Amino acid sequence: CGKDFIIMWLGKDREGVFIVGVVLMMIELCPLTMNSSIEIQRAQDKHKFRAFVYFFVAIVNLVLSIMFLKIFPSEYAIEACLLGSLIARIVSHWILMNIYNSKVIKLPVKEYMLFLFKYMLVGSISFLVTFVLKKHLLVNMSSILIRFIIEGLTFTLLFLSLVVLLDGKKLK
Repeated sequence: CGKDFIIMWLGKDREGVFIVGVVLMMIELCPLTMNSSIEIQRAQDKHKFRAFVYFFVAIVNLVLSIMFLKIFPSEYAIEACLLGSLIARIVSHWILMNIYNSKVIKLPVKEYMLFLFKYMLVGSISFLVTFVLKKHLLVNMSSILIRFIIEGLTFTLLFLSLVVLLDGKKLK
């Protein structure tokens, strides 16, 4: 229901912002959920590598974005910069930092990534069900606010139900 939210917030002419927001949120999912690794790195005094990686990411992001801006037509400037960010973030956070956390810090990265992807799958299933509901049952609804509320509640309740089914053993 994010697109409806963007339309209500910014207007119909800015709905393209939704795709940019989704891509940025997806590439930030892994780094934002790894905050505990930062504290472990600090405790072991092994956080300097992270600073170098972040510096490297900023430079690579800048270089890639400029390169893509030169390659892509000017009407795709936002997508060019987004692609530069996407590549830099995947290489740095999804790959380099996970290798470092696994090999040097000795964190259980493999188990963490499986856990993360399990919940991404639950989110994807919830999204698909909500998307089908929107396209087939809510398509003729005139009130964007009511549609937004129905979609939001459907996604949230389905997501929570699937999480409880997957992790029901923890509730006992």
